[in-house]
Amino acid sequence: MKEVTDISSYDATKLVFYVNGKRVEETDVDPKMTLATYLRDKLKLTGTKIGCNEGGCGACTIMVSHVEDGEIKHFSANSCLMPICGVFGKAVTTVEGIGSVAKNRLHPVAHGSQCGFCTPGFVMAMYALLRNNPNPTVSDINLGLQAFYSFAVDENGTLKVSEDNGCGMGENCCKLKKKDENGSCGGEETTPGYTGGDRKRKIQLSDLSDCKPYDPTQELIFPPELKLHGYESKSFAYDHDHTKWYQPVSYENLLCLKRELPHARLISGNSELAIELKFRFIDLPAVINPRQVKELHARHLEDNGVYMGTGMSLTDMDNYTVQLMKELPKERTGVLKHVHEMLHWFAGIHVRNVASVAGNIATASPISDLNPIWMASNARVVLDSDARGEKKVHIDEKFFLGYRKTVIQPDEIIKAVIVPLTQENEHFAAYKQAQRREDDIAIVTGAFLVKLDPKTLIVENIRISYGGMAPTTKLALNTMEKLKGVKWSEEFLDKTLGLLSEELKLPAGVPGGMSQYRLSLALSFFFKFFLEVSKKLNLTEIKFVDCDLKIGQDVPQTLYATQLYQKLWNADDINVADCLHMAFVLSPIAHGTLNSIDYTAAMNVDGVIGYLDDYGSYSNPETFKASRNFYKLPETSRNFQKQALEAESFVFKHFVIHSSLNDNEQVIKNDWSKYDRVVEGSIDMGGQEHFYLETQQCIVIPHEDDELEIIISNQCVNDVQIEVAKCLGIAQHKIQTKVKRIGGGFGGKESTGAILAVPASLAAKKFGKSIKFKFERFDDMAITGTRHPFTLQYKLAVDENGKFIDLDFTALSNSGHTIDLSMGVMQRAMVHADNVYKFANADITGKMCKTHLASNTAFRGFGGPQGMFGTEIMVKHVAEQFGWDHDEIRQKNFYQEGDCTPFGMHLNQCNVTRTWEECRKNSDYDKRLEEVKKFNENNKFRKRGIYLTPTRFGIGFGLKQLNQAGALVLVYTDGSVLVSHGGMEMGQGLHTKILQIAARCLEIPIEKVHIHDTSTDKVPNASATAASVGSDMNGLAVQDACRQIMERLAPFKKLNPDGKWDDWVKAAYVERVSLSASGFGIIHHEPVDFFNGKGAELFGYSVYGTACCEVEVDCLTGDHHLLRTDIVMDVGESLNPAIDIGQIEGAFIQGYGLFTMEEVKIRPDGIRLTRGPGNYKIPSADDAPRHFNVSLLGNSSNKMGIFSSKAIGEPPLFLGSCAFFAIREAVRAYRIQNGKTDYFAFHSPSTPERIRMACEDFVTSHVPPLPEEGSYTPWTTSV
Repeated sequence: MKEVTDISSYDATKLVFYVNGKRVEETDVDPKMTLATYLRDKLKLTGTKIGCNEGGCGACTIMVSHVEDGEIKHFSANSCLMPICGVFGKAVTTVEGIGSVAKNRLHPVAHGSQCGFCTPGFVMAMYALLRNNPNPTVSDINLGLQAFYSFAVDENGTLKVSEDNGCGMGENCCKLKKKDENGSCGGEETTPGYTGGDRKRKIQLSDLSDCKPYDPTQELIFPPELKLHGYESKSFAYDHDHTKWYQPVSYENLLCLKRELPHARLISGNSELAIELKFRFIDLPAVINPRQVKELHARHLEDNGVYMGTGMSLTDMDNYTVQLMKELPKERTGVLKHVHEMLHWFAGIHVRNVASVAGNIATASPISDLNPIWMASNARVVLDSDARGEKKVHIDEKFFLGYRKTVIQPDEIIKAVIVPLTQENEHFAAYKQAQRREDDIAIVTGAFLVKLDPKTLIVENIRISYGGMAPTTKLALNTMEKLKGVKWSEEFLDKTLGLLSEELKLPAGVPGGMSQYRLSLALSFFFKFFLEVSKKLNLTEIKFVDCDLKIGQDVPQTLYATQLYQKLWNADDINVADCLHMAFVLSPIAHGTLNSIDYTAAMNVDGVIGYLDDYGSYSNPETFKASRNFYKLPETSRNFQKQALEAESFVFKHFVIHSSLNDNEQVIKNDWSKYDRVVEGSIDMGGQEHFYLETQQCIVIPHEDDELEIIISNQCVNDVQIEVAKCLGIAQHKIQTKVKRIGGGFGGKESTGAILAVPASLAAKKFGKSIKFKFERFDDMAITGTRHPFTLQYKLAVDENGKFIDLDFTALSNSGHTIDLSMGVMQRAMVHADNVYKFANADITGKMCKTHLASNTAFRGFGGPQGMFGTEIMVKHVAEQFGWDHDEIRQKNFYQEGDCTPFGMHLNQCNVTRTWEECRKNSDYDKRLEEVKKFNENNKFRKRGIYLTPTRFGIGFGLKQLNQAGALVLVYTDGSVLVSHGGMEMGQGLHTKILQIAARCLEIPIEKVHIHDTSTDKVPNASATAASVGSDMNGLAVQDACRQIMERLAPFKKLNPDGKWDDWVKAAYVERVSLSASGFGIIHHEPVDFFNGKGAELFGYSVYGTACCEVEVDCLTGDHHLLRTDIVMDVGESLNPAIDIGQIEGAFIQGYGLFTMEEVKIRPDGIRLTRGPGNYKIPSADDAPRHFNVSLLGNSSNKMGIFSSKAIGEPPLFLGSCAFFAIREAVRAYRIQNGKTDYFAFHSPSTPERIRMACEDFVTSHVPPLPEEGSYTPWTTSV
């Protein structure tokens, strides 16, 4: 018998698998390479996108098919985690393999996209679901889309599915209303909530009637070779340079391999190892994949437990658990029930499809979801080795030896886990709280088991286990010991909370931070367990025993899916021959002096050609040395703006607005001592990471005569062209910068393109070769900046009727270390500090603080949300301090038609009251408000909040010269039309609207019009696609160009009135009439004097909207559910209602993330912690409102917009704050219940930590206060 480490002893030594029905055989590929990289770089299948490289976003989802127990099975997986050797003997299907528009065979599961970057992942998740289940339920679909991010939707709106009604229109479905005279759906019905106007709306935003039904018989067949030759039973080994891959099928060989290679890594889902390879660059000499070993897939019942082999995926484990729950008596399945529930929240479905429970146990994460369950239930693992044989070990206090250390020996494998069945009189429960419910690591996990004497209620046995409260999963041994023999009662609860508070106390600067919140969670979890057990035993004498503790359970779920997929190209999908790759080396310290650089080690790495340093010299340029990305402040610092103010550190002089200058030559200063009613306070609003799915990237291609072609994922090709020309000393006409489309931007790609393009261009010039530069997510988040964090200070005077009579408002922004776009952000914050309210007098100041953070930049809303947030907080403060109804206060102070803002703009077509009243009516706000009050009266620990929030957003750039656009329209002799304009497509539907405008102006079918890309050699000097004016400005430019062409064609139409477009075009060509035209458009702008405070008619018009949100909060944990959202938005006469509604929904969700969960965290020494999806959470599909209703305000024709429309990209984002204020209402109800009636500052975002710590009660009273600020070093600080 050959040695098991001998590669030649295995059945197969070549990597064989199939991709989209085509055979792939590899003999020279690095086993550490991921499937996603192989698909994109080797096979050029770029439909599979890479958004994060951590398995956290879903953009890379593919389907894997294999033979298991003689059956062909399919599952979805994250290809960015899947090692290439892991697909040996399997069939991989990518989005290219299920059809395309180009080949006129679009798969029925593929429905629409604009930017298309995340769409392939959605499509493949649904495709894998359909292959396994052609008739899925709504819950199946929800599960299939688990872990996908909820981004802005596209021009077809969102496809909504509910349990009761499969139609996307919900209660507005024509089947539930009326049919036309032919019995068909729809008829002349208008968009739900639309109240009038000239243009009719279709009842459905997406018409899927022409989609072919799904026919599973037409799918790609499983490759016969793989089944015929039994690849599933073949052993496989592979040797490549420094890494060997072993995939045995014999259990004996597996044990021998572990004996011979004790430190070889066992791999299953690769979710842990892939992250180590990416960030720690570990050596990996040997890898063992045990998934083909049948003994590891064993599962059966034992006397008092369930044996589950560790070869099972977590999905298989979950399915088996559900099966046993149906077969066994309910009282025996207490642990199984909570294993099943916890697995739902364990990573995402695509990770669970491949991951094994063994990896979770062996890696010994202190925040594991499952390990507290194993510990509290006294589960066992079966360990086996060739040397010592099999043994069973309890997962208890002796199992975890230290941080990431266990008793498992290097030569041992985890063969199985044995999950106990609950015994008579035993009760078990487990809980988890994370920043986001779905696909998120735990903050704290708790699991509890108690055995009670049914007659005396004496505790015979109790086990209490926590994750997230120590360097290891922890048993509360001291508490457990002191509770045995104690009677289950309220006194027992008080004693337990006291003991746990003492045993689990965390130091203020504990790794991970949130010391008080984590302790309060630990205590709250036990309190929940105590109530659930007491309720089960019907102990009516226990206080609160009748309280229902689960939130959101009575609301049916709604699904949001994507639409039409096409094969869309992004910058990284373009392959250039002989291309070099570039990367930044980031400074390891926050802020300091770069004295010298030693490149020796880097130059000795295989493949490294050269470097570029900070000083612009490029002796062999390849790597750019950067030191701009971290800051350092005193380690006790917790507030950046405060530090900057004390140091007088600002990036620019202060800005001011004085409303008194609108009617006077001098600033009027009022005497504040004469006011009887004044509120004063401040509020913090955190930053926000853009988290576009496509990270920043570019390709620079050098051509002759110093010409450069730059393909970049950026919102402003003009700025990139200017910066490259300036830095390289080349005229702009030699630099062609172009964009096909970008995979999301949200402002983060407006001013940051030069960070990549300039060094890449320097390198391209030096080498004379093309350079590709792509940021990893980890670096992108550290370098490119975020939304500006703000501190907003206010002092407001009101009269006895609640009218606002004087305002002193100061906005402080954290600008980072350079000015970037901070001036524009601050100015927009200041001109939105009034939101929708009239102030008799207002003095507004803006201060831009300089810190050693990466320079903060543009973000959707551009300062507007920050300014309005401070105002809405202020309004709430007034209402609570003086006991007024906040809705009445708002209505009393709403702007009316023709009112003038503090910055001097008169509001024409002011629709704030109309959107408010219509939203109030559509949402049935007043009735639901009473229902919320009743709900809160009847529920002690679950509270609901409902809120109305209005918004006003001015449309236009802050700089006059940016409010212009150009376009080039070319008509060809076959009648086809090519349109070029200065805007770029990033998922917002701009190109679609431009196509509509051109087709309408030229009076031709839209199919005749095409847009290729955005390029500086077609349209010069283009402003960024930003400020929501893409359609306004570029639409006017296209309209102007089309007008010129139509004027030239007019004589030919007159000569041939019966002709067609093609005839007139050919006739014009014959007569040598130009069929191309350059168009130009401008929008209104009058500059405000921010240095002296004098206002002006800054914007041409404003967009108005109102949202109503209802939430439910778990006051014991800080968790919340967004139950329902209603929005009424003023969009004028919409160019495309489906696009606009999609933009409204997407902007709202992004705003919802901003105000409720997205938290940028920095270490006090300057290290940024939130640098990827693992620790920075944006809303997922599960976070979307259970009911989401968007209406467009009718009869709102906008004379200042193209075809009477209004801009829509940014205005709805602030409405996401409505969820924040609804959460605050729920928290306030809980505080009032507990005797705390005063106004309280509630900073944004309303994370679970902030919610729970604001819900002060008898549980939090057991949490000790933090030491005095400055006496300790906090683990993190938020910005």
